[in-house]
Amino acid sequence: YRDGRLFLAKTDAPLAFTWSWPDVDPASIDPTTVTVSRDPCGRWYVSFAVDVAAPDRLAAPRTAVGVDLGVTDFAVTSDGDKIPNPRHLAKRDRNPARYQRRQARKTRGSNNHRKARAKVARAHRKVRAARTDFLHKTSTRLVRDHDVIVIEDLAVTNMVRNRKLAKAISDCGWGVFRRMLNYKTARYGR
Repeated sequence: YRDGRLFLAKTDAPLAFTWSWPDVDPASIDPTTVTVSRDPCGRWYVSFAVDVAAPDRLAAPRTAVGVDLGVTDFAVTSDGDKIPNPRHLAKRDRNPARYQRRQARKTRGSNNHRKARAKVARAHRKVRAARTDFLHKTSTRLVRDHDVIVIEDLAVTNMVRNRKLAKAISDCGWGVFRRMLNYKTARYGR
């Protein structure tokens, strides 16, 4: 990585990449690590690890909130605020299932099987991206609005053993939400 341009081994020209932060000039960063990866649906990603200063602490609003997680409503706060569950997998469940049936009818190892597998991966990526976006927005809003956040301690792995609720519980993403709250509260001094 030189002067804001990325060169890969055995390539003559620099690699074209999309930069996601318009306020940061890619030529001004000095990454410690550059990782190039490819997801199962065929997209390539370039990740830069950069040393930066710690973020500023947010002004403390001096409010505490308790969060009750659920399936019908994703979360209900002690303030009475209900965050509806978007049910990302239930909304988009038709496409991955249809693509998986189509993939099962293809001959293993063929080009058509490879293309069908990429379609299945693309459908799952869309569900995963929508869920992650919702969890990031919800956790960030809670961290910005409240000084102390109390969340119930759920044994999600035990709850998923219930065959009737396993899919709905997994679709909620409570474990990921809890991890996001942990690192965001630590980062912003909550």
